[in-house]
Order: sequence, then C-alpha cells, then structure tokens
Amino acid sequence: MQNPIQPDSAPRDRSHHKPLNLVKNKKGKFAYVTVGGLNQVKVYARGDGPPHLVATIPVGHLPHGIWPSGDGTRVYIALEMAELLKQLTP
Repeated sequence: MQNPIQPDSAPRDRSHHKPLNLVKNKKGKFAYVTVGGLNQVKVYARGDGPPHLVATIPVGHLPHGIWPSGDGTRVYIALEMAELLKQLTP
C-alpha cells in the first residue's frame, strides 16, 4: 500500500515529526500531544495557570505527528503504522 502523503519509493524524512503542537481557536488555547506508546492524543488547556489535561483521545496505532489547520478548526494526526492521517475536530 502506498503512503498517501508520499510514495513508498521516496526517502522518509523524519525531521518533520511533531509530537506536540499548539492550537488556538474560539474555544481557547490548547496543546495537543501524541503518545505513541498508548495510541492516544492528550489535550491540555493552556491559559494563565499551568496547563491541565482536558481530554485523552484514542487515535489508532502509533500516532507520531500532529498539525493544526490554519484556522484551528481541525487537527491532523499521522499514524505511523497505518500510513494515514486522522482528523480531529477540537
């Protein structure tokens, strides 16, 4: 099965992996963190005080990268073993 992001024949550049990314939208400011060993994404609210956990989301096998959309309405998670992206709506 070909990787939908890049062909299998292309070299795999792992420098773009982001296990943490920040999202700001009308609901507030959040940090999304992939936890590959647990197949989860943890969501922390960011504000004036210390960040606090607001959600733990099961996402599939080995999440290893996370990127928000420009407007903060979607978050994309790369699943390494499934070779696909999963979309979350914050």
